[in-house]
Amino acid sequence: GVQEMDVVINLTDEVSHLIELQEIDTIHVEAVQDIVEEALMQNNHLKVAKNYILYRERQTIKRQKHVLEEIKAKKLEIGTQEEGVELYNADILEKKLVYLSQNLDYIQISDIVEQVSRQIYKNIPKKDIHKVLLACVKEKIEKHYNYAYLASRVAVDDLYRSILKQAWGSKSLNVEYKAQFKDYIAKGIELDMLDKSLADFDCDQLANAFDISRDNLFKYLGMQILQDRYFLRDRSEEREIYELPQWFWMRVAMGLAKEEKDKEKQAIEFYHVLSKMDFVSSTPTLFNSGTTHSQMSSCYLNTVDDSLSGIFKNYSDNAQLSKWAGGIGTDWTPVRASGSRIKGTNGLSQGIIPFIKIFNDVALAVNQGGKRKGAMCAYLEVWHT
Repeated sequence: GVQEMDVVINLTDEVSHLIELQEIDTIHVEAVQDIVEEALMQNNHLKVAKNYILYRERQTIKRQKHVLEEIKAKKLEIGTQEEGVELYNADILEKKLVYLSQNLDYIQISDIVEQVSRQIYKNIPKKDIHKVLLACVKEKIEKHYNYAYLASRVAVDDLYRSILKQAWGSKSLNVEYKAQFKDYIAKGIELDMLDKSLADFDCDQLANAFDISRDNLFKYLGMQILQDRYFLRDRSEEREIYELPQWFWMRVAMGLAKEEKDKEKQAIEFYHVLSKMDFVSSTPTLFNSGTTHSQMSSCYLNTVDDSLSGIFKNYSDNAQLSKWAGGIGTDWTPVRASGSRIKGTNGLSQGIIPFIKIFNDVALAVNQGGKRKGAMCAYLEVWHT
């Protein structure tokens, strides 16, 4: 009837509005159906929402069955026009996993392949297959810790492909890993991220010291943190990573050794200690060593003067220190207590609490250069009021 039509029109308008709020050029049909499902529930059409959810589940099973049949017949097309369309071959994925899981026991490769095959669809972008694979491996980490190593290798393999144009285990990987190190240094300097003095190193000598098997030492959580926060990214809109794990260790080592007499020898010694994880430097060193701002200290202590200019100078100093990943402990004891006389105005002080609020806001605002939360602590003697 008319009432039902009004409901349909109103829901359609609401869904259209929610889709427009996504602000993307294209939206997947599953995402649209998620929005429809949410709109039905928010408007209290619970019975319709339940039937819609059951309908989606039946359709998903049908699609999965059809996709699995196409995969078995090797007829499922993957990829986009931009990256090239090809037929999906589960055997290739299985071979890749066999390669990646060398020396790792208790890895059930067939289960991973089957799980990936159930989640892909026709014309899925190839990069999304990598995301599906990584997600499937990550889900199994709780079953055995070796899946954490495998997930890390899947992530590193993606770096190899994007940076070196090589795959894990390829014959040219070791050669390209070393040969392109010099280009990486040059790119970092060109982007004004790496210190120009790094170009004075004998990069070939340093590259020959690489042991790329040490990329296997990472579990997924460690590799994920390195990719999210530590590896250098270019200045493009996509902020693509252009630093590999062993390049990262050597960059840190070069920054530590650049003032040494035999800097190549010292850098290589530092590299071996770091890359074997016998010792790993703190975050500011890993962030900044070898860069244009080589601030490598972790912690700072300072004291606030009992004056307005002294207090605001401390804010400025702490902001600069925090920007370059320094953690700060500030002694606020010298600042006069609440109720103390202010000579210049003959008023009464509010104490340190209003200034501590600003101190906290500085830590939140600067947040260590956009890489992680700031760490600033206020200290006060117990007798202070």
